[in-house]
Amino acid sequence: MAERPGVIRLARREDARRRPIVLRAAPPRGRRAVRRRQHGPASGETANRALVLTFWAHVGARRFAEAGALLADAIEVAWPASGEVLTREQFVRANAEYPGDWATLVERLVARGDEVVSATRVYARQDPAQAFYAVSFFTVEDGRITALTEYWADVDRDAAPAVARRRSGLSGPLG
Repeated sequence: MAERPGVIRLARREDARRRPIVLRAAPPRGRRAVRRRQHGPASGETANRALVLTFWAHVGARRFAEAGALLADAIEVAWPASGEVLTREQFVRANAEYPGDWATLVERLVARGDEVVSATRVYARQDPAQAFYAVSFFTVEDGRITALTEYWADVDRDAAPAVARRRSGLSGPLG
């Protein structure tokens, strides 16, 4: 499937043949989306999911200023694995200056009230095997992301512990 700027793919493993079903996600548009946000908790969760999908669409299209605009002014983005905390401006700059051309694939998204959790594969467009996973915890208030904690991990299926487990029969290859 060809990559298009502004469109991310949301993969689910619900197909009877265990193949991923790929859905397209687009940001909410117009007055209808605003009205939906005002009608109870389920519609709020829908709007929060759409906001997070829009965030990842901007990141995947390298539109970091637009992604940053979805973050609250006083947000602190936490990256516990590397021991870093970033302001909104630092988050935008850190992503804009990161080398390479990366795409995003949201593989799982769960929304409960004002909390949204995503598991996103971030991969090099020129070499999809070069990838990271970001497990991100968002808090959304009034249509803005007010808190974001992200845990990043390298995708390394050839790491010595993984190879040793597969050889000994303790694990098998993932999808």
